[in-house]
Amino acid sequence: MRYTLSDLLRSSGEVLEAVDVGEVEIRRRDGEDLWLTTASRAEGLRDALEGLARLARITGTAPDGVTDAFPWTGLLNDQQRRFFIEELSRTAAAAADLGSLAPLADLMGRWREHAKHPQASMARPGIHDRPVSIPDDVDDPSVEKACGVVELPQRVRWSGRRTYDLDDPRQRRLAYEQVLQEGTDDDVRRFIDVDTLISEWDELVLPAHVRRAWAGWLQSHKAVEVAC
Repeated sequence: MRYTLSDLLRSSGEVLEAVDVGEVEIRRRDGEDLWLTTASRAEGLRDALEGLARLARITGTAPDGVTDAFPWTGLLNDQQRRFFIEELSRTAAAAADLGSLAPLADLMGRWREHAKHPQASMARPGIHDRPVSIPDDVDDPSVEKACGVVELPQRVRWSGRRTYDLDDPRQRRLAYEQVLQEGTDDDVRRFIDVDTLISEWDELVLPAHVRRAWAGWLQSHKAVEVAC
């Protein structure tokens, strides 16, 4: 059901009664629309996400059968479907932990675009189509690193929240995941501290190609072995 922000302010009782029945969308003229629900439904959503994460893990990397759940993946080749399943597993687990659909929505949107416009996806920075940015001087102590509350560039985070507190472990991991996947050399140089990356590695949700690239760099430059 949809209401305007004015409706909420004028007739809050009516809107809250509607929330008891189902999700309510609040349309705003000068800002992002709001989505209202109850705590029990939100908890159910988290449970569903956890179930999705388990299902994706059981499926593993086999591409067979994924098109039954996601018919549009039939436009992907076998290798791309394997990448999709692997990334879905990691992202669904992170979304369940955060109680937020945003990471999962971003992933699904990017993969759908990749499936609909494969040539366009190849022409722009895409999901698995470009080299991972690892500048030679990323670990140079003379390079100034971002700290505290930061705003990621739009090229890194093109929708949703862009401000993160790097002193908060959870927000820092979210920022690192965005920069490691979408950032340029300058972005990685500024936002990624290699020692912090190593300590947070096992908690980061990253595509396999990003993990492999950084695992190789860490082994050759820092003599540190991390899981791919």
